[in-house]
Amino acid sequence: DFDFWVNALKERALNQGWCETKALAWNKQIQTRLSMAREEKMILNILRKALKKTRKTYMQAYRQTENRKRMYKDALIRLESKMRFKKVIKQALRVKAKEDADRFVKALELEQTAKVKMIT
Repeated sequence: DFDFWVNALKERALNQGWCETKALAWNKQIQTRLSMAREEKMILNILRKALKKTRKTYMQAYRQTENRKRMYKDALIRLESKMRFKKVIKQALRVKAKEDADRFVKALELEQTAKVKMIT
């Protein structure tokens, strides 16, 4: 007569990310406990503990995934900022190189005009 409860607990465990074998083994354990229980109070206690356990493991899994998400997000942000920093440096180097090249060309032009003036 506990089939309903056992099945409900199994469904709950599976919905909360337990693998099938773990859920089934755990359910057999609960079934044996329920069949051994003599009083209604004991039965209720077993069911309450079982519900608590599925909730706890679900919360643990949830927290772990949240932490993992946060970790990945932080790593991604760090990577993005690093890439942005590299980009800024490259850009600055490009600008500096362009300015240096412009300066060099101007110096050459001035030198050329000075030579031309000296010749004439």
